[in-house]
Formats: sequence, structure tokens, C-alpha cells
Amino acid sequence: MGSRLDNNADPTREQFLEAIGGADRALSHRILRGSVESGVQPEWLLLNVIQPALNELGRRWSEGGATLSQIYVAGKIADDACNFILPLLPTSASGDLTVVIGTISGDFHGLGRKLVAAFLRAAGVRVVDLGLGVEPTRFVESAAQEGAQIIAISALMMHTAAQIAQVRPLLIDRGLNHVGILVGGAPFNYDPDLVRRVGADGTAPNAGLAARATRDLALKRGQVR
Repeated sequence: MGSRLDNNADPTREQFLEAIGGADRALSHRILRGSVESGVQPEWLLLNVIQPALNELGRRWSEGGATLSQIYVAGKIADDACNFILPLLPTSASGDLTVVIGTISGDFHGLGRKLVAAFLRAAGVRVVDLGLGVEPTRFVESAAQEGAQIIAISALMMHTAAQIAQVRPLLIDRGLNHVGILVGGAPFNYDPDLVRRVGADGTAPNAGLAARATRDLALKRGQVR
């Protein structure tokens, strides 16, 4: 399976990608732990090693360069390897913005969602994480219950991303059309028009930019000051 990571990228990226692509759980852990112990900031690892690896996994799947079982195993290994990094990120007191976040039903990778949620919390956003396999109706019900201004939806595969198109009509039916929809994941990076087609308001290319995109959308819709 060929990689399209930047040729000038830090070698840690390729090492991590090869480790998870080769189903080498122990090596993926050693790479990340070794980087943290040598003084690399967790935020840098998340944005410059792990996020590009997730994007590459999504590309391989969408282009038929990997089997579903390979992508599943690689994603689970990456998820496990990050469990010790996420708690190292700073957190801020929750402010005036609430986001309901989840991975759309049928999609079995939650790492991208976890990264976004961690960066949102670090930016002072109150996050309600619905986890994996979230049906469109549950996103809407949770937004209503929590008084959320934004729904953030993650998808790794194109056929699961298509389900997001059900969310906006459900919001309209509930009188919640003021709630914004942000989407993220490999399908939206490789097909920018997909954001419009699923009825979303915007996307962010990585978890580090998700907090800014979230607040910018809330400001645009007059939901925060």
C-alpha cells in the first residue's frame, strides 16, 4: 500500500503509519512513547503524526488500496496507541459553547473524533461525546437536550459520510435549524464539495483547527459573542 504523506515529513510519521499499517501494536506504542519521552509535545504528535496517518488510512480505503479488515485493525491500533497522549493535553474551563460530537453510524473508527474532542476541551468548549455508531436522530436529540450550538460529526468512509445528509432535515423538523453542523474525516479532505452535499456548514482539515472552525461557525450564526 503506497503512502502519500509529504516526502519532507518528519520520519516519525512514516514510522507510525508503517507500524499501524503492519498491525504492529507494540511498535506503534514505542514510537509515540519514545517521542513524548524525548520532549516532543503531545499536540505536535497528534497534528503531525497521528492525524496524517488517519487521513492516509482513509485515502487507502477510498481508493481500494486496503481491505476493510486492514483499515479496521490499523485504526484500532492507532486508537490504543493514543490513549496515553490524550490525557496530556491541557484543558480549560467550559465556557459559553456546547458541542455534541460523535462518529456516524456504520463507521468504526473513533480516534479522529477523540482528537477533535480533546482540542475542543482545551479551547474551553463544553463537549458532549456520543461515541461511535451514532444515528442521525441521536445527534439531533442530544443537541436538543444539551442546548448545543454545534453538532460535530466524524466519518472515515464515504458511504458512512453520506448518512450525515439526514441530520439537517431532522434539525429543521425539530425547530433546531439554528444549530450548526461541522463535519470531519478523510472523505471531506478528498472531496471538499461533500460538505455542501451532506448539508453541513463547514469542516476542518485537522483536529487542531477544529476548535477555531467551531467557534467561527458559532459566531457566524450569532450563537456566541
